Amino acid sequence: MMHEPELDPPASVRVPEGRRPFPPAAVLALAALAALGFSACAASLSVSIRGDRSAGAALRIELPAELAAKLAQLRGDPEGSALPLVDPDLVRSGAAEKGIRVLEAKALGERGFSGLFEIADLGVFAARSLGAVTVSSSATGGSLSVAIDKTNAAELFALFPGIDPYLVEALSPPALDGSDLTKAEYREMLGALLGAKSLPAVDAAAVELVVELPGAPVASGTVGFVTTGRSAKASVKLLDLLVLERPMTLKVSWGR
Repeated sequence: MMHEPELDPPASVRVPEGRRPFPPAAVLALAALAALGFSACAASLSVSIRGDRSAGAALRIELPAELAAKLAQLRGDPEGSALPLVDPDLVRSGAAEKGIRVLEAKALGERGFSGLFEIADLGVFAARSLGAVTVSSSATGGSLSVAIDKTNAAELFALFPGIDPYLVEALSPPALDGSDLTKAEYREMLGALLGAKSLPAVDAAAVELVVELPGAPVASGTVGFVTTGRSAKASVKLLDLLVLERPMTLKVSWGR
């Protein structure tokens, strides 16, 4: 239930010449896309919301050698260059622009990334999404909602630090580039890009968001999430996110 957007990369985020490192958000998308087609692939994102509207996030990505090699081909790495999958410096630069504090950002060799992040005020962070993300709080509780369509997908995508324009260009998701491709047409395009044998994985791939809440979930104010204790989990098919033929809404509410 996360969504990807198109965009002009921030001018102040400099991609070193000869390198096209992938950002965590983009790698998560491709990792999910190929997760069932390659063994031993792992990508996880968890967010913990606190009572004062601050939040912490943990991200870890580990890809098998086959998938890492495909990504290296997409970004044009010189053969045998052994460049990291994600450039921590690029992540730090992008995070600073978005008001995100990076506690840890490190490459796990050529095939992985680990990051810990802090957001001082989710409300301020969400305000930059032009309505894609909304956070509310009161004396009795609060809520987090994500409402995505083709009019705001780019703004939501731009909230994630270190966006790599080269990967976005390679994948050309209709949700971002303004094209009117249907899900079936885009699926065919991905088959040509990643190989026909990847299509079963494309169909099954999903993006998962796990949110730890500051209070007990309120069922009447929850849409699209499954709650257990104070945890809320949402899973959306990746193809639906990349194409956005229909708007998507996710919401979780909690009490004090």
